Parts: sequence; structure tokens; C-alpha cells
Amino acid sequence: MRTASAEESLKFEVAQKIRASIYSGEFKPGQPLRELALAKELLVSQAVVREALTHLEPMGLIRRVPNKGTYVTNPTHDEMRDRLRMRILIEEIICLDASKLMSTEEFAEAHALIDPIDSAAQSGDSKSMLDADSAFHRYLWLKSGSPVLNRTIEQVNAPLVAFYTPSNQPQDSKELRNILAAMESKDETRIRAAVRQHLGSVFPTLK
Repeated sequence: MRTASAEESLKFEVAQKIRASIYSGEFKPGQPLRELALAKELLVSQAVVREALTHLEPMGLIRRVPNKGTYVTNPTHDEMRDRLRMRILIEEIICLDASKLMSTEEFAEAHALIDPIDSAAQSGDSKSMLDADSAFHRYLWLKSGSPVLNRTIEQVNAPLVAFYTPSNQPQDSKELRNILAAMESKDETRIRAAVRQHLGSVFPTLK
């Protein structure tokens, strides 16, 4: 018999697998998600799948329609644009807070996280590039010291990652280094401008 902690771990694991399938495009926007079919595929109970889907709903990755079923979200352009606007505002606050808390060593760690982005861009490995970019941003989110801001930006950002088609242009790491330089300067205007410049170039059609 599973313990409560093991049950929660299993639900989280199943949620992560479904989330990965949405991110990879295996589950398409608007596609129905059948709990029984997912349970059989993932070798878990239908109740576990139901709970896992409940974790994904607040992130905007799925939607439940009463008396009809559960579907992968198919967000409109306006919905995605509003999420970008929210992410910019939250990330500005995060970077402002982190700039006051980060040590010299932590800034060095943040700079080092940009190097894999350059390597992936040079090799044309778009998945590794996106993964490295996410790791960089999440490092800054963590350094804000706010669990509330971290949870909120993860929820706001999830559909942007899952449903936005990125540009084929390689990631410009100069913009990330500009964010760090602005944070090191502690200049609020520079920090806000650097964040807006970067996110605006990452999601150009949502501006």
C-alpha cells in the first residue's frame, strides 16, 4: 500500500509526463484527454490521472468542460498576449528583487548558465537551447527569494512555452547578458528595459 507521500509523488510524476507530452506537441491544442486511456498508457489508476490533470489546470495547459471532458488548452492570440504582458511585469519584479539579493558568486553562476545557450545555438540544437534558456530564467526566479512569485510566473509562463511557436532565429545571448549587467548595476530603469527587450524579442508576434 502506498503512503500519502508516495501517492503525491506518483501524481506529480504523471502530471509531469502529461505536461511533457503537451510541450512536445504529442498532445495538440484542443485535443481531448481521456482519463481511462491515459491511465492504461501510464499504468496508473484513473484517479491518479484525474488528480494529475487537476495540477495542470491552474497552469492553463488543460481545460475541463462540464459534462463533456478534459481538453488540451487551445489559447487565443489575445490570451497568449495577456500572458506575455503578465510574465514581463512579474519578471521585472523578480529581477529587481534578485538584483538586491544575489552575491557576486551567484551572478557568476548566472553568467555561466548562458554558455550552454550559445553552444546549443551554434550546433542548431533548438531543444537544448530552449532548455538552457529556461534554466537561466528559473535560476533568476529562484534568486528572487519569493515562492509566491515563482509559482505565479510558472503558471503564467506554461502556455507560452507549450503553445507559442518560437522563431527559427537563434537565441541572442547578448540580451540575457544585458539583463545580468542591468541587475548588477542595481538600476531599476535598466533592469525593466532589459527584461522587456528580451521577452519582446522572444515572443515578437505577441507584443
